[in-house]
Amino acid sequence: MTERKGWMALDEWQRLVEGIDCPNCQVAASTADDEFSLYVGRLPLSAVRFGRNQRAPGYTVVYCRRHVSEPFELTPRYAHGFFDDVMAVAEALQRVYRPLKLNYQILGNVIPHLHCHIVPRYRGDLAPHAPPHAIFTAPALELTPEEYASAVQRLREELRDRLRS
Repeated sequence: MTERKGWMALDEWQRLVEGIDCPNCQVAASTADDEFSLYVGRLPLSAVRFGRNQRAPGYTVVYCRRHVSEPFELTPRYAHGFFDDVMAVAEALQRVYRPLKLNYQILGNVIPHLHCHIVPRYRGDLAPHAPPHAIFTAPALELTPEEYASAVQRLREELRDRLRS
């Protein structure tokens, strides 16, 4: 079978699968804001990052702090804890943003590190009957630094009983 254009080299992919130089491990361990997201906090088994890309208001990613590619690679106790963290963030987003629906995406086809994208959905969004990826074809919604700070603070307040730092 021939590799399609755009796929990374298999040896590079395998290194990422093994957690060698995994950028998402670095993101999950960092408390600093970066070009893609703002740090919200650490939950028992994950790190929560608020996306700078707010095409869907409230877009947030929950990163597993243990390097695995697939959820089934976690022990049952750790998997349960990770999904408890995801549900806590989803509930916080529901209270803060009041979307009609929340979509959950566990992908990892770009970086094989377990993480869950939580995408709030609203009446009038760009893809009302389509998966969330269609929303991300539109230009990013630019927030002011104050709006980003306010959003992160509201999420921290909603998660205060669960945050570790």
